[in-house]
Amino acid sequence: LKVRQMNVDDNASYSDLKQYLDDLEESHNVHMHRLFYLSVPPDASGNIIEKLGENGLHTGCAHGVAQSRLLAEKPFGHTYEAAQDLIANIAKYFKED
Repeated sequence: LKVRQMNVDDNASYSDLKQYLDDLEESHNVHMHRLFYLSVPPDASGNIIEKLGENGLHTGCAHGVAQSRLLAEKPFGHTYEAAQDLIANIAKYFKED
């Protein structure tokens, strides 16, 4: 594996990441669970979650065997309403189980 830098506002970065992960699985003949760990300010989380979802990174491996999961570090919004909005945004793409 190698370190990858991304522009979190650029859809092409997410598309490239998905392709990289799919290619990695294919070349090693594995199905990898994917964990997206967000250690970013709450204001950035919503956009990143949207981009992950819009680019299919929330669906798991290319073969549909392994899962994608999201872990968001605190703080989880600056207000109760902001936290509720973030939870709703996450629920569009990731399941709680």
